[in-house]
Amino acid sequence: MGHPKGHSGRRGRRQRTRLDRAGAPVPAPLLPYSGQQENARPGPAHPRQGGPGRGQPHRTAAARTTSSSRSSSAATPSRPSSSATSSTTGPTPTRRPSSARSCPASRPRPAGTPSLISDRVLPCLGDGTPLHEERAMRRQDIMMLVGLGAKERTRAEWETLFRAADERLELKRVHAQGQSALLEVMLRK
Repeated sequence: MGHPKGHSGRRGRRQRTRLDRAGAPVPAPLLPYSGQQENARPGPAHPRQGGPGRGQPHRTAAARTTSSSRSSSAATPSRPSSSATSSTTGPTPTRRPSSARSCPASRPRPAGTPSLISDRVLPCLGDGTPLHEERAMRRQDIMMLVGLGAKERTRAEWETLFRAADERLELKRVHAQGQSALLEVMLRK
């Protein structure tokens, strides 16, 4: 069965490979991802959506990277940093302080800036935790030790870890104990 006159059976416009003077193919310009097809033209997919032509210039990947790096290198906020959730459970005790040092919150910033770390904190023995909570935490601790090779720490162990990472790091407060604990760490002057 043939196609109507002027139709080749393909949908859409045929893409041509652009060649430079040496005859090598030229890569297509990068388009911002907005759910469009890879070889779609730049511009909004729908007239109501924003995009090039509606007050927003067409940005390449390089422009997006430089603008995002500019915004991340701006002044540090005065509120606590919640980006300090990097794992401090390294495979060996010697690597744990270095992983705490590589945490974004412990990078150079003004002294006295609080950092918040979300991790598990075990209660010390004799704190009077209910038996069912202690059993649940011990069961989870065993699962972590077997499955991940990780370790849960008490407040004293966290203080030792922060002191080993940097002498100026001070554990101010543990907001809760158990699975969803929140540690407040301060960089002393």
